[in-house]
Amino acid sequence: MRWRCCPSPAPPPLGGGGLRTGELIVLDRADSLLEANPDSALHLLEAIDYNKLSREGQAHYGLLLTAARYKLYQTVDNMFINRSIDYYQNHQHSSHPLPPTPHLPNALYYKAVVLYELGKREETTLLLKQAEELAEQGNDELL
Repeated sequence: MRWRCCPSPAPPPLGGGGLRTGELIVLDRADSLLEANPDSALHLLEAIDYNKLSREGQAHYGLLLTAARYKLYQTVDNMFINRSIDYYQNHQHSSHPLPPTPHLPNALYYKAVVLYELGKREETTLLLKQAEELAEQGNDELL
């Protein structure tokens, strides 16, 4: 098995407001490191106090943390990616957009790989199809 999924404690409450400049810089930096240096991205993310992030920051943090841990074959906690998906589904047309990445399709993808590793093939297929449909609606050529 690639990694283990651990049970989640009750998630901390979401903060309010949009992304603040400092957290945006750190999250952008972690995002830029994710593909080539997931260990460095994870190091940056683990230095952040999740509870002090804005709601948008928590959503982006959860996506990046899940991706970094997955890429490093580490235990992935469903709480973070689930909260990210919930946020992105409820804020798809936010007036304060996050950094220019396709967050909801990516979050659905990482949730799917979590479920795949747990042997939940049908749920995995449904999430991947949903992510694909959303990606096709956008105009991000990287997807």
